Amino acid sequence: GLCERKRQFSIDESQETTSTADTSVAEDQQTMVVEMLALGLQGTPDELQQALETITHQMCSLCETQQGSRLVQTAIECASAEQLDAMLAQMKGKVADACKSAHGNHVMTKCIDVVGPSRSQLIIDELKSKAAALARDRFGCRVMQHLAECCPHSQVSRLMDEVMTDTARNLRHPYANFVVQSLLKSGPPARRAQIAKVLLTDAPGD
Repeated sequence: GLCERKRQFSIDESQETTSTADTSVAEDQQTMVVEMLALGLQGTPDELQQALETITHQMCSLCETQQGSRLVQTAIECASAEQLDAMLAQMKGKVADACKSAHGNHVMTKCIDVVGPSRSQLIIDELKSKAAALARDRFGCRVMQHLAECCPHSQVSRLMDEVMTDTARNLRHPYANFVVQSLLKSGPPARRAQIAKVLLTDAPGD
């Protein structure tokens, strides 16, 4: 009856409040951890090393939040070549998910910037067969643009072939069109000619 419904509402409301409180506690805890690790990155060589090791082991979870993502990006700038390799290794199997994340995509573009094309191969390998979908993703398109503009085309040509399988559609897509524009700007003559041909063929139908 009515009393039962009131009691149930009270329980549901209580559970919702508890859940919100739990979330708030978890966020506060992460904020504290991030702040401590950020201080470690600015500390002595030993503190820096320890902070980098901790961040490396927590890479995937840190990439999921704004403050965690910023911490990882700072760590990438502080890391040695060996540490960068360890960080990338932690992302194995999870690169595509990070690219589609509102915060993780910034970590991926930072990795590409700092480690350079040759050491970005792990990222490129992870995105094979997923490039077209990523190009049409709100956040993934940023990583695809970055790869198109920062890596030799020979290195990313297989990924870009995937994007070009439906060039006409992607030219009209709100996110993928930026990737095609990057190819038009940074790609080799053959790739630019391929895009131009689609543009010229498609124009009369607009």
